[in-house]
Amino acid sequence: MISVAEAIQIVIDETQPLRVEEVLLDQALHKVLAKDVVADLDMPPFDRAQMDGYAVRAEDVTTAPICLKIVGESIAGKGWHNEMSAGQAVRIMTGAPVPQGADSVQQVELTHELKDRTVVELLESVELGKSIVKRGSEIRKGETVLKAGTTINAAMMAVLASFGYATVAVSERPQASILATGTELVSVDAKPGMDQIRDSNNYSIAAYTELAGGIPTRLPLASDLIGELTDRINAAARNRALAQSYANQNLRIQNLRFRSNFDDDKWAKAARQHEAMVEALEARDGQRLARILRDHLQAKCDAVLESMKERAA
Repeated sequence: MISVAEAIQIVIDETQPLRVEEVLLDQALHKVLAKDVVADLDMPPFDRAQMDGYAVRAEDVTTAPICLKIVGESIAGKGWHNEMSAGQAVRIMTGAPVPQGADSVQQVELTHELKDRTVVELLESVELGKSIVKRGSEIRKGETVLKAGTTINAAMMAVLASFGYATVAVSERPQASILATGTELVSVDAKPGMDQIRDSNNYSIAAYTELAGGIPTRLPLASDLIGELTDRINAAARNRALAQSYANQNLRIQNLRFRSNFDDDKWAKAARQHEAMVEALEARDGQRLARILRDHLQAKCDAVLESMKERAA
């Protein structure tokens, strides 16, 4: 057997990059970014108020309480686009752009409007820059906000929308064929007979494949017969990928186990079946995987031959 780390490395080395496709934003959830996502504007795109209140100049209210003239109103989606002067204030809502000339926002709870809402009394002084989120303080235009290879989650959907990604370049979902092997296995809807168990790994591995973003295809169960395994592997190769599940974590050698009535002709036939399976893998450009399998099978064959020699002696 090879180690788990070796098996993972083989898969990585033999796997080709997936095709890149463009999908609509509302179809991008759980897919993997194929390209970096770059900000096309500053975030926030303007100096933004953090709370409801009044945009003021901090130096005008150092001796609060003090009254200021209300010269306009700035709300989200409709700012007051004039320049505020000394002694003035602009009524402002959370998320609205801060007008030019203002450098602070005093929260509404610390104010009181007078004279038909044309004058506001600020009950306390305010610190310079208070309750203002400066333009570009979160993200600057041209900054990479999401890296290629990132799996898109719900929060990232908002990021993509914020920077105008109506379509998103993502990697095509990988396809995986799930092959469960074992003469003792029966389907989940069958009642196991003597020495049999229901197939469970097939469903578990398929579920993990989906959770990882893949598209699983469960192949029909295969016994430990090499010919049948070859057929199943060829079918999986046509689906471009193979996830193998061995209940005993090893390729069994039932067809190479020499019993008292196992003659040379049967040995030769079994060896040819092994060779056919390896060649099927090689045909799918899995040369390294095939070499590992070949070495694995050869070691098993050698062990069986050695056992036969010992019994003959």
